[in-house]
Amino acid sequence: MTRSTKRKRIGPVTAMAAAAVAAGLVACAEPPVDRAFPGGPLVERSSVALTHRADALALHDVDGDDVLDAVVGGDAVDVLLGDGEGGFRRAPGAPLAGPVAAIDFAFGDLDGDGRTDLVVAEHHEPRFFVWLGGGEGRFRPAPSSPVTVAAVPHLHAIALVDLDADGALDVVTDSWPESRLVLVRGRGDGTFEAPGTTVPVPEVPIVNLRAGDLDGDGVPEIVTPAHDRRAVTVLAVDGAGGLREIPGSPFPSFGGFSRVALADMDRDADLDVVVVHRSDASTEFTVDALSVLANDGAGRLAHAPGSPHLELSGRAAEVAVGDVDGDGRPDAAVLTERTRVIALFLGGPDGLRLAGTHPAGGRPRDVAAGDLDGDGRAEVLVTDEARGALTVFGMPAGG
Repeated sequence: MTRSTKRKRIGPVTAMAAAAVAAGLVACAEPPVDRAFPGGPLVERSSVALTHRADALALHDVDGDDVLDAVVGGDAVDVLLGDGEGGFRRAPGAPLAGPVAAIDFAFGDLDGDGRTDLVVAEHHEPRFFVWLGGGEGRFRPAPSSPVTVAAVPHLHAIALVDLDADGALDVVTDSWPESRLVLVRGRGDGTFEAPGTTVPVPEVPIVNLRAGDLDGDGVPEIVTPAHDRRAVTVLAVDGAGGLREIPGSPFPSFGGFSRVALADMDRDADLDVVVVHRSDASTEFTVDALSVLANDGAGRLAHAPGSPHLELSGRAAEVAVGDVDGDGRPDAAVLTERTRVIALFLGGPDGLRLAGTHPAGGRPRDVAAGDLDGDGRAEVLVTDEARGALTVFGMPAGG
């Protein structure tokens, strides 16, 4: 989700970006379109009207039927249940009221009943909301919700990880102006020990964080941008309720206001880190880019061949990963804020290549990718604030 939060400074432009500009490698208007897709790489399949402001977006199977569902944030939280054929129906009791600006989601079983529960970060306040799953896509507020935490001034991201190996999921969220993450212990019944504790991280953990097992030990790591370092931080769970940086962290990335996504981009069974870098004319970060940081299996990251990809323009703001063309290789869909397009990068034996762009809507806010209909090809979904809708895109027939 693109946010208005800006952080000025921070020293000289990176040598990588400067070299790219000098060499004329940075696109100035629209990125080139691959000849294989003269009309663009995507077509609009459908759209779902929303009853609230369209903003944050996540895909997850919330009702346990092995079909992806959509959760949409904004000034409420809509839960849209997938029908397995690419369509959606609103879940009973949705949309869920409470947040003024729902900005990020995490999913997990918080109370041990085997059902998916939902945690929602609030952008306008230092708090998160908790809804407990009741089956068939129904949710009810947890007794402690909302939970106010020791963050300044509000939240951008949220994840669920068992930090202390007690079997209960805990919350990890951000306090980016302090360059700290906030750890809030879960009690195993859907309630939390607020306001939590904070741990320092390399400057500055903006704009998001994600949890995933990078080293194959069965315990997720936390991955977050380190804005001022032009890098990505990887933190391991210490088993005693805290986090510690792994050796070598933070790992060089590119720069700008970055967002991370986790996926096995090179199909070696290790999660890699995909990073979109948003330019901002008010800072020294004037280049949009997409980085793929390959994981060596121990969580150590380095640029994959061809990374960073500099064919982007228009304030690249969000990224989602999925196999859009069904060839078995992950692809990346990048949403741009100013030019309002989806730039689709298709995966191949030599890494990602830009296949083309497609209009994303009047005011696109977030992007997600997942196979909605079980055909082996991921759809690309975009929330459009101007239309008040969730729009579903896919590859053209025969594409």
